[in-house]
Amino acid sequence: VQQDPWLQQGTIKDNILYGKNYQKEWYNKVVTACALKEDFAQLSKGDLTDVGERGVALSGGQKARVALARAVYQDKEIYLIDDIFSAIDLSVGSQIYHKTILGLLKHKTRILVTHHPRYLTAASKVIAMENGKTKHVGRPREVMSYMNVDDQVLQQRQGLSCPKMTTSFHSTTSHNHPSNSPTPVNSPLSTSIKDDQ
Repeated sequence: VQQDPWLQQGTIKDNILYGKNYQKEWYNKVVTACALKEDFAQLSKGDLTDVGERGVALSGGQKARVALARAVYQDKEIYLIDDIFSAIDLSVGSQIYHKTILGLLKHKTRILVTHHPRYLTAASKVIAMENGKTKHVGRPREVMSYMNVDDQVLQQRQGLSCPKMTTSFHSTTSHNHPSNSPTPVNSPLSTSIKDDQ
């Protein structure tokens, strides 16, 4: 999922399906987790609204969420997500983090690039980078300690930004069934933190 999302000419639904067969249950779970239901309700044709050069102009945040939904709908084993949270507001970002990254994708390997330390805590490995160079590699608490970011700071300053980090979430279970229920919002990600990582 690129930081600068793209859409092809067609409907929003076409952009999400991206050539895959429509599976109603899975589709509804994906668009809900990617916080698109409210957007559909505000568009006269919902997800059948045309987008692209000759269609309705979506906001940057809407484009980012459609691009994320497209990637999630494909049901792949590895996800590379480049700073999706930079284009969306805090409450929507929180929903996507919990319902998509820790939810629908919980059995996948996810590599997330972000400036926001609040999205680090469930990761199995964090790589802090600055000016294109690796500054620190370790588990979330190790890297946050290195960067002088603690739990109190995370709670008080949810908008805190810091050097770009690559966050890796590794699943212990290979499970391809798309109808898995998402992890509850307050539960930790089921990941394997191996000493040799």
